[in-house]
Amino acid sequence: MATETGEAKKTKPTEAEGSETKKTEVVKKSKVESSIQTWKKKNWYPIISEKLFENNVLGETPLEEWKKVSGRIINVNMMTITGEMKRQHINIIYKITNFKDKKLYATPMGYKISSAYLKRIVRRGRNRIDDSFLVKTIDNKVMRIKTIAVTRTLTKRSLRSKLKRILVYETAELAKTVDFFRFLEEVLRYRYQLTIGGMLNKIRPIKQVEVKLLELVDIDPKLVPNYSFKDIRELQEKYRKPREERQEERPRVHEQKTEAKESNTESVAEPTAKKEVPVQE
Repeated sequence: MATETGEAKKTKPTEAEGSETKKTEVVKKSKVESSIQTWKKKNWYPIISEKLFENNVLGETPLEEWKKVSGRIINVNMMTITGEMKRQHINIIYKITNFKDKKLYATPMGYKISSAYLKRIVRRGRNRIDDSFLVKTIDNKVMRIKTIAVTRTLTKRSLRSKLKRILVYETAELAKTVDFFRFLEEVLRYRYQLTIGGMLNKIRPIKQVEVKLLELVDIDPKLVPNYSFKDIRELQEKYRKPREERQEERPRVHEQKTEAKESNTESVAEPTAKKEVPVQE
């Protein structure tokens, strides 16, 4: 009888198993060779920006057929375009739309900023006002805009809702006068944020206004609501008057403090007169 040992008995593979392993190895080699051949056929082509930052190279991509890349969406960091470190939290959404002279051309379709940047601008003792709404440009393109406004101090809910209405109204009015690419340029150049922040600052001190997301939406322009805010000027004047009055009163308060200090110094400088005590004889 054969003695049993602790080592496992080695069994020789059968002819069927050996043929299967050889087939799998052949299939793997053929896949690797085919992938290498396809990569050899591809060439690297530059991606050029259109409409905004014209003739700037966004990057390169391998290409075998133009149809496979048409309509592809790419996200490009603004720091790679402008070279500014301050813009690294901004990503521009591009869509590849054309191929000409061995170059790919991409059109901007939107804009977004990183969530880590938003967390840094919001601090304790402040309120954030978030909103998402649709606006229509002069060339009948519909945009989805997500904004955030940060106040310098805590603000009542009623006043926050009014600030939100003003932000939406002013944005819709601005979009009616420009096309999509001009509006996107205003946002990227930070002009839109400064103008809206200045309007809101007349009512309540605002630290910062940012656009979290801006993108084109495939919606009928007729479905975009008309934003109306008739009492916006009255509201601005209502909250502006007390602020101007406080600024006028500040010099008076300063003068009163200086007068009080001068009177205190004079009283300390003058020696107190000693009372004469009658002498008893």
